[in-house]
Amino acid sequence: MHCDCANVGASAIVALGDFEGGNLWTHDRGLLRLDGERRGNVALFNGNMPHMTMPFTGERYSLLHFLSPIPICPCRPSSQRASP
Repeated sequence: MHCDCANVGASAIVALGDFEGGNLWTHDRGLLRLDGERRGNVALFNGNMPHMTMPFTGERYSLLHFLSPIPICPCRPSSQRASP
C-alpha cells in the first residue's frame, strides 16, 4: 500500500492482459474493479489516498496517468531540477 506524492487531480489506471483479480483497493472508495468486463476500461481514483493492487494471477499490465506540479526533466542533472 502506498500514497502518491502531490498528485494534482484524479489519477487514471487501465489494466490490460490475461489476468484474474488484480483490482485496485483505495482507502476512500474501496475496491475498484479492473478485471472481467472492466478490463481495458479507465478507472479514476485519488492517488494521494492510500491504495494498492490486490493479488492476481496471469499477466497484468497497468497504464497510469497523473499530473504533478513538480517539473522534472530527466535530461538535466538532479542538481539543476526545480525543488518542490
